[in-house]
Amino acid sequence: QAITYAFTHVGRALIVSTIVLMVGFGVLMTSPFTMNSDMAMLTTWIICLALVVDFLLLPVLLLKFDKGEK
Repeated sequence: QAITYAFTHVGRALIVSTIVLMVGFGVLMTSPFTMNSDMAMLTTWIICLALVVDFLLLPVLLLKFDKGEK
């Protein structure tokens, strides 16, 4: 039940905030200054990877720590 609650209430916020951050750093990728562009690309990839890890790791952690409360 905790997993369903978390994904229905937090999942959409995670997706929206990830998209907003990726678009913001995507704009920075258009910079002619190579260090800024490379940093923005790396940051965008890390944010995207963080979303994937959130969706894969969150259910496992919720299942592990929710068992003690029953």
